[in-house]
Amino acid sequence: MAAAPQEIAERFAPQGAATQQALAKGYFPPEMEMLRRTAELYQAATECSVDEAIEAALDHTSTARRLFSYGGRFTASTANFKDGLKLLGDFANWFADLNVQLASKHGVNGHAPAGASVTVVNANAGYFQNKTLRAFEKFLFEEIAINDAIPLKPENPEQAFGMEANPAMRFVGRGYTKSSANSLAQLSPERRSVLYAVFDLLSPLGATEAEVKANSLDNFNCELISRVLKHFDEVVEMKDAGELTRENFLASFFPDIENAPNLTNRELMDYFALRLLKDVIPNRFGGDATLLVPIANMLQFTGATLDEVVNAAVEGRTLPLAPGLSSANGPLDELDGIANGGRKAMLMDLPRPSMPTLAPDEQPALAEENCVFKVVFPDGTVLKSVSGAETDADVAAANNAIAAKVAQFCGNVHPQQLGAVYFALSQSGASDLNRGLEQQYGIHSSEHAPVTYTLAKDQGTGAITIRYSEPEGFPVHFHWETTIATDGTTTTTAMEVDV
Repeated sequence: MAAAPQEIAERFAPQGAATQQALAKGYFPPEMEMLRRTAELYQAATECSVDEAIEAALDHTSTARRLFSYGGRFTASTANFKDGLKLLGDFANWFADLNVQLASKHGVNGHAPAGASVTVVNANAGYFQNKTLRAFEKFLFEEIAINDAIPLKPENPEQAFGMEANPAMRFVGRGYTKSSANSLAQLSPERRSVLYAVFDLLSPLGATEAEVKANSLDNFNCELISRVLKHFDEVVEMKDAGELTRENFLASFFPDIENAPNLTNRELMDYFALRLLKDVIPNRFGGDATLLVPIANMLQFTGATLDEVVNAAVEGRTLPLAPGLSSANGPLDELDGIANGGRKAMLMDLPRPSMPTLAPDEQPALAEENCVFKVVFPDGTVLKSVSGAETDADVAAANNAIAAKVAQFCGNVHPQQLGAVYFALSQSGASDLNRGLEQQYGIHSSEHAPVTYTLAKDQGTGAITIRYSEPEGFPVHFHWETTIATDGTTTTTAMEVDV
């Protein structure tokens, strides 16, 4: 009888039984090596049968698949994989206990009592909820996978998951991902670790429930993340030289905040909002408050300085997103690993397209019947969003039909891809279009302006491409593309415009 690794390899050969089973489930040829290696590690770590190992590898919800996706140290050896499987079980129990502790000791805005664990003392109570389990798991385990300082065999869970031990816990646990969860989830763990180091310099930023909910904290988190990503190589160079201090970082990368190194965290968080409200909008834009949101968004997500953003807005230009940031973003609890969060985001936005208007008299830029989101599928199916009250059964049925067709198109075994596609079809996927392009061409709109989405799938790799273009009758022709791999990784091309 063949040894288990040999038998697994034979079954995952091009004509092998496991390969055929995987293809029938909806996997693609480039994924066979990942499936084979998952089965091999899981069988060796658990000493289960080959059949059980292959079953676990083909089940995208299995513990084996989740652990394999975290890579790094976990997939370096059978022993590490075995340790990782135990850690996953320990984490689920630890996280459940943490929720209980926070509910009983914190309340909503309460304070942890003397003697509580380090994690409970520092955590934002409102951000720990059972529905965020998978998101927390991803960030924490991807950090463990690359961080040799975190033990794979801790004496207690706090040594692997707690605030003191795990930089990811200090970052995610304090709510710093609030508006960039999808983008941060797609960054490599190595890039995220640099973000963690920077946030540790200013920690704790808004460690209370009230501060996490405050717009100023949310905005400054985004600005901080985008500055790091825009100047990533310089930040790494500073870190490697041992010169990454709070003073050096703020002086180098926030030159648009006067006397930044000497400001308190609270003053840093409020700085841009106050400048925009008290100086920029009144003095540069004649008090036009409608420009506050597009300018603030450019500031938050591009990594550009305040002057660069204001000059672009004056000239009717948009600025590119900071490297690694996606416009399709959602909160942490939507990164559930099963696409429900993305589906919820899309269904929330489909019923509310807003009519773009033409300057200066604000006449509608479209016929009323064309103010819809339209989704075009490769088989020729064209589905249009329906607007109305959220409780309207007809509206819900029509938009649920779009969600169901998208799910059918993506298949059953790539939930990360499906979730990313849903997000890309929500307001956030097309929001940058409406934050400068249309103003440049005399068209005003909100982030809910209608878009036509045309979907395609690469039958060799399973990658899905969404082409964004203007609705019928729109006075400006535009398009760009977002490609989403089977693991949910997303790349987006530059927008092209033809007046």
